[in-house]
Amino acid sequence: MKKLNESIRAKIEKANDAYKRKANKHWRKTESQQGYRVWVNLRKERFPSKWKSKLAPRADGPFEVLERVGDNAYKIKLPGDYGVLATFNIGGLSPFVEDEYISYLRSNPSPPEENDLGGLAMIQE
Repeated sequence: MKKLNESIRAKIEKANDAYKRKANKHWRKTESQQGYRVWVNLRKERFPSKWKSKLAPRADGPFEVLERVGDNAYKIKLPGDYGVLATFNIGGLSPFVEDEYISYLRSNPSPPEENDLGGLAMIQE
């Protein structure tokens, strides 16, 4: 009976190891450092005032990381109108990667366009 029990236990451990390898295949450790900028995921439970509709953005930011609080938690510099604690789990944060082209467009707006009559065209946004 003990041999059967040990045999079954060994098979279960082998199967669990296989599950663990498969689950951790695409896992990567994410860390942030002080001064980095991150997106904060707006969960409905934590940000009821910011969650207006299904089409609203799911993240807000970028915000600066102030400090690391624990293994998986970071303190973020939030504006005062959020009304929540500024400590977030790493799962609720996404790294902010600034696109050089978009930052170029923001710093260099397009010049006003001229119409066929030689005057400036009114651009409606």
